[in-house]
Amino acid sequence: MSAVKAPMDALPPKFDVAHHQYAPKVHFGLFVSHKRLLEYALEEEILPPDFKPTTYFRAVAHVMKHLRNLTRVRSLYLATPWSAETDTFVVALYNNHTMRKRKFPDDFEAALLEAIAAELDLHDSAKWYWDVAA
Repeated sequence: MSAVKAPMDALPPKFDVAHHQYAPKVHFGLFVSHKRLLEYALEEEILPPDFKPTTYFRAVAHVMKHLRNLTRVRSLYLATPWSAETDTFVVALYNNHTMRKRKFPDDFEAALLEAIAAELDLHDSAKWYWDVAA
C-alpha cells in the first residue's frame, strides 16, 4: 500500500498547471467525515421523508445541495482525498486544475470557508488535499 500523501497548507509551485500541465490533482477545501455529513443532514432535517440509511450517498448529495444554497456558491463539490482515514471527503472550492477559473477573492474565500466550517462544525483550516486517484 502506498504511503499517505499529507495535506498541504499552500500549493507548491510544482502543482501550478500553468507551468506543469500534468501536475497531479489536489483539491482545496475542508476535510470532513462521512459520519459528520450524515449527522449534519439529520440535525438540519434536510433529508427527504423517504430517506433510508442504505441511501447514504443520497444524503450526502442533499447536504451539498443545502450548502450550495446556503452559501450561494454553486461550484462547491465533494472530493475524495487521499487519506489514512476511510470514509472522508473534502468540501472543495476548486482544485489546481480549475483554480484559475474558480478561485474567489481572498476575503470572500476566507468568509466562505469560515461559514462552511461553522455550519458543519469543523475546526481545521482549509488545505490542499491529494485526489484519491493521484
